[in-house]
Amino acid sequence: MNEAQAKKKIQELKAKIHYYNEKYYQQSESLISDYTFDQMLLQLQQLEQKYPQYKTEDTPTGNVGEKWNQHTNSIYHKYPMLSLNNTYSEAEIIDFVERIKKLLPHEKNITFVCELKFDGVAVSMTYKDGILHHAVTRGDGEKGDDITAHMKMIHSIPLHITQKNIPSIMEVRGEVFMHKNTFNALNDQRKKNKENLWSNPRNTASGTLKMLDPQIVSQRSLDCYCYALSTSISYIKTHYEGIQQLDQWGFNISPTYKICKNIQEIMHYISLWEEKKDKLSMDIDGIVIKVNNIAQQKTLGLTSKSPRWAIAYKYTPEVITTCLEKVTYQIGRTGIITPVAHIKPVLLAGTVVKRASLYNKDYIQKLQLHLYDKVSIAKGGDIIPKIIAVDATYRSEEQRRVKFPTHCPACNMLLVQSESEKSIFCVNSRHCIPQLKGKLMHFAHRKAMNIGELGTKTIDLLFKYKRIATPADLYTLRFQDIYGLDGFKKLSTENLLRGIIQSKAVPFKHVLFALGIRYVGITAAEKLAIHFQDIVNLMHASLEDLMAVPEVGEKIAQSVQHFFQQKENQILIEQLQAAGVQCKIHKQVVLKDRLHLAQKKFVISGIFEKYDREKIKKIISDAGGKVVNTITTKVDYLLIGNKPGSQKLQLAHKHNITILQEKGFKKLLEQ
Repeated sequence: MNEAQAKKKIQELKAKIHYYNEKYYQQSESLISDYTFDQMLLQLQQLEQKYPQYKTEDTPTGNVGEKWNQHTNSIYHKYPMLSLNNTYSEAEIIDFVERIKKLLPHEKNITFVCELKFDGVAVSMTYKDGILHHAVTRGDGEKGDDITAHMKMIHSIPLHITQKNIPSIMEVRGEVFMHKNTFNALNDQRKKNKENLWSNPRNTASGTLKMLDPQIVSQRSLDCYCYALSTSISYIKTHYEGIQQLDQWGFNISPTYKICKNIQEIMHYISLWEEKKDKLSMDIDGIVIKVNNIAQQKTLGLTSKSPRWAIAYKYTPEVITTCLEKVTYQIGRTGIITPVAHIKPVLLAGTVVKRASLYNKDYIQKLQLHLYDKVSIAKGGDIIPKIIAVDATYRSEEQRRVKFPTHCPACNMLLVQSESEKSIFCVNSRHCIPQLKGKLMHFAHRKAMNIGELGTKTIDLLFKYKRIATPADLYTLRFQDIYGLDGFKKLSTENLLRGIIQSKAVPFKHVLFALGIRYVGITAAEKLAIHFQDIVNLMHASLEDLMAVPEVGEKIAQSVQHFFQQKENQILIEQLQAAGVQCKIHKQVVLKDRLHLAQKKFVISGIFEKYDREKIKKIISDAGGKVVNTITTKVDYLLIGNKPGSQKLQLAHKHNITILQEKGFKKLLEQ
């Protein structure tokens, strides 16, 4: 792989991982197996290490978990809620243990705690004087959704600890999950009601915690196992002692944790639960191994994403054989045609699977797939597994080979394939209904126009009654156009119209992203908006002008130019401008380049007394600066509060980056 190919592959992997993350965390949809996702992430990490010049600030290899829910309050974690490094290799577990020993050369007694890795939703609960004060999802590791009301509906969560010697403040971490029998019973009822069945217990638990009504948590009998305690109690010296203390205080603790003294005991624990995992009442996808001693944990420290003192061993995906019954084709907002295999329903890793991914035309041809073939599928706890092999020995002469369509399944337009890509497109962007609906969904996205009231069902309804066809049509909707449609009464109609009106204030960079120009993500949209300042300037930009924008290569430039050359898109821009949508950067934003922090880059780490994180970011932005996540040689300042990340401090010292505390930050602002 040469440098140009590596750059292209990095961009492709980033786009895919961001997409699958969005589906998993925001919509509780698992489109690929954990194993496939982890392998994609590993490949991206390896490429970024080999070609660091193409590692950007928005890389998913530097992010933790999910984005927070726009419909709930967000709360910062007192301590970063990091994810764990994953491995499917026993050899890497051995390497982990040996690495711990090397990093702690003077420690003679190093023990590990092994725990089951429950397949649920990680949460953090803060107790003040023994009373549950708030509960938060992992979010992005620094802050997450406030789900306090939801957690109070879980019967196994203590709301008030009455024992003596309770610390004034403590943090308890756990995993919210749904038992398999509860999930099956709920799906049985949905089947009787002729409703769509839920995919798996993890996604159902995640979706339940995102619902506005906390009472549904109780109705669906969610449960929680607690697995970590953070407190100032001096007598708790180990992780194991912390778990025992939680048990004494009445928290729900899994009885499966075990202290292991060496690699042999760790491997025995892994093998034991690989055999027994299917008999558990809840899903697990692996084992977590942690250094037991808390002082040793602190010595080992953290990276920006993961603790050095813990690792997760994940079981390899289960493989099973079933029959391919048919192949259907989905049309995305950009016109890409995606084949989906419909298979004879089969129980796999505790979930009934009916569909499998086929990716593209080349993948179908590679498998030489025929209808009614016996196919092997792999699945790591997700709803859409991958077909990994075909057994042609059982194939009869009557079976027809699967052929990719030549015309769009929705509008019958002749499909095309670009020379540089494997994807096949429907080019009928003006009249192909699935494309039009997809564009509206993207336009309403929280990172775009942020019209939270405009979901899939509402868009389907508005299309059904021919109320809209393009994003611009949203701004011509009247009360009488919506009121009376299925599910729309006075309040819901007013809420939708209010959301549309409020979107007119969304900044230009988000509007540009909302247009759905191919290859233009939110970062590229921001760069283009800042550079051209007005959509009119952007529409008339040459290819050379576009490529002069930082991080905009030839591929993005060509896509932008092609978009604005289309007559229907020119009309769309005119209509959006007439509706009052922000299509340029206002003067006060442009003047940022003249402010005293212009072009200065900051990394923020730790807990602050005077400001919260969002306030700090706004102050820096208003002064012309920029906040980034990763320490590089291009960063000007590391702004630290209490308990900053040790790796960030080390990197700042290594690269001679100025380190500021709150007082120094205040002086910098006053200059």
